[in-house]
Amino acid sequence: MTPTAYGRSLIRTIVPIAVGALVGWLATRGVSIDAATIIPTVDAVVAAVYYAVVRAAEQKWPKVGWMLGSPGAPTYAPAGGSVSTPAGTVPVASEGISEGPTGPAV
Repeated sequence: MTPTAYGRSLIRTIVPIAVGALVGWLATRGVSIDAATIIPTVDAVVAAVYYAVVRAAEQKWPKVGWMLGSPGAPTYAPAGGSVSTPAGTVPVASEGISEGPTGPAV
């Protein structure tokens, strides 16, 4: 996985969690249920639903990916394979680290 794909995967994981946390926090306003009991459940459900809906919509409308923090799902290369980039094909080391013309990408 290239550093760019890794960063994109982190962003696309963190943004739905943040959205779920925000919706969970908002749901506790005016609700008389013990927040310590309901917040983790609401967070998980809202984040999962949000992610699933945006990923499904992204299949039809790629720009919707911005709702996950970055458009386009990250791509991962198999160890020892190669990755196609706008600059050309880049070999991938057996550890899955992309190597460019000046050495391993960090």
